[in-house]
Amino acid sequence: MPKRWGLLRLIANLAILCWPAASSSNEQQGGWQNHSGADFVGAPIWDVWTMIRELDPKHIGMCFYISHSTLEGRLSWPVQARLMEPFYVAVYLKDFYWKK
Repeated sequence: MPKRWGLLRLIANLAILCWPAASSSNEQQGGWQNHSGADFVGAPIWDVWTMIRELDPKHIGMCFYISHSTLEGRLSWPVQARLMEPFYVAVYLKDFYWKK
């Protein structure tokens, strides 16, 4: 079984854990933060979208980090941002510059 399926199961279980709380006064929502790097699942936003697209955004979502998305996708970060918009839990902004 590919590692991705184990991760998908983990995310689905996190969403299930958050589900009962959504009907109470102690609401919870899981969030996946993207991080740039070759060793990170979710560095390309499409990874996260593929894993959570069928889950309820009330229970699991995306902590979208614009600078990491820019490092991964360069000028395509707005496309990635629009793709994940229905799942936003948080959006992180950080100032950075490209070093030569």
